[in-house]
Amino acid sequence: MTTPAGSLALSKAALARTLADCPTFRTWTSTLTHAQAQAKIYPEGLPEPANKNEYTLAEITGYRPYAMLFMADAMGFSIDVGPVPTASGVLKIALEENVDSAVGSDPSSAANASFENTLSQIIDELADRSGLGELNQYLDIHRITVESGPYWSRGEDRDASGFYIGATLSITRGGM
Repeated sequence: MTTPAGSLALSKAALARTLADCPTFRTWTSTLTHAQAQAKIYPEGLPEPANKNEYTLAEITGYRPYAMLFMADAMGFSIDVGPVPTASGVLKIALEENVDSAVGSDPSSAANASFENTLSQIIDELADRSGLGELNQYLDIHRITVESGPYWSRGEDRDASGFYIGATLSITRGGM
């Protein structure tokens, strides 16, 4: 793995570190240590499929639950240049977990309520860690927005990707 360097890469690494230290994220991913939790956070996408073409159902469901970290299309990153350069931008976290197909995609289902609770706790824990940036190398977060979700896998995609629930968070850092 390449060591992060520069404002953009360091921001993404700091967000991954912040997320990996959230107790709810560790519980959700069944990980005990920071390193194990970091292994459930994928920057920019999942690893390449074994056959180099497309994931098998076993591969894709085997990665879940996971967080995927990526830069937002708009306002992804900027540096205000001045006496003290200030980096700002929006990073995103997509969270997905497998769900038993028997529960259906009913918004009132126990699976939906459980996922919303997990999502809410992760948001709270990210916010709690935001002010600890320098000490723990966490990202200095200014705003957390649930951009989409909870959303359910679509019927036409379930044969290839399985039955899952997910959400996407927008994480704003810096003076935006």
